[in-house]
Amino acid sequence: MKLKLSLSIKDGIIVRYNKKGNVIGLDITDSMKLFMSSDLMTLQEACAFLGISESTMRRKIRDGKVKYTKDGKDYRFKKAEIIRLAA
Repeated sequence: MKLKLSLSIKDGIIVRYNKKGNVIGLDITDSMKLFMSSDLMTLQEACAFLGISESTMRRKIRDGKVKYTKDGKDYRFKKAEIIRLAA
């Protein structure tokens, strides 16, 4: 059986998706780009990294599945937390 996968490559990260769009793997090709930049991610950056919609992320926040801080109305996530969530 041959699996159909898609890839998203951004900032030294390769995200592998199955045909249903679920993340099935992460490869860090350039860890310096990931870990040398700011330790915090915005809601939009976290969603892009995880390959999920903002409404899905807000549901995870509401259900207590992801730790966050707020800067006014904006959510901020530690990169380590988003990587943990992706695993």
